[in-house]
Amino acid sequence: MVKKLILLGVALFLLSACQPNISVNYGNSNANDNVNTVSNVNAVVNTNQPIVIPPTAPISAGTITDLKISDVVNTQGFVEVNKTNFTKDTAEIFATVSLQGAATDLTATAELVYLPTNNKVGPVSNTISSTETTSKFSFTKPTNGWPAGNYNINVSLSNGQTRTAPFIVQ
Repeated sequence: MVKKLILLGVALFLLSACQPNISVNYGNSNANDNVNTVSNVNAVVNTNQPIVIPPTAPISAGTITDLKISDVVNTQGFVEVNKTNFTKDTAEIFATVSLQGAATDLTATAELVYLPTNNKVGPVSNTISSTETTSKFSFTKPTNGWPAGNYNINVSLSNGQTRTAPFIVQ
């Protein structure tokens, strides 16, 4: 009898690995019962229940991998070497955002913030296609020059990704 119960338990265990929602009720049987059948064992298999697969994390539609600023750009208009110190007479401050996995119609927005007063220049936006890996922005010197102090260039994507690059005007 014990061997039968063990074999039945192993069989039900193997069956439960293949089928969802299996429950087993062994009743009040013990090793001293002189039973020739396995009527004290009840197995319920419900194969009509859907198998639930947990949701996966949403795939990001673009990630900012780098943000560089400078007053110098290459022939395509992109910043290659980051710079963090400028003068009040810097004619233009450029920003280049590097992206990975951009989706169609992703929007990149940049604004320049003068931190002592929280005054902002921009926002300026670019629509990015799925083949682009960079986006560029530029901010032209105000009539009286850049006020001395600390600044940030804040970039955000329409999917919620953000990046900030600080710099100083002396």
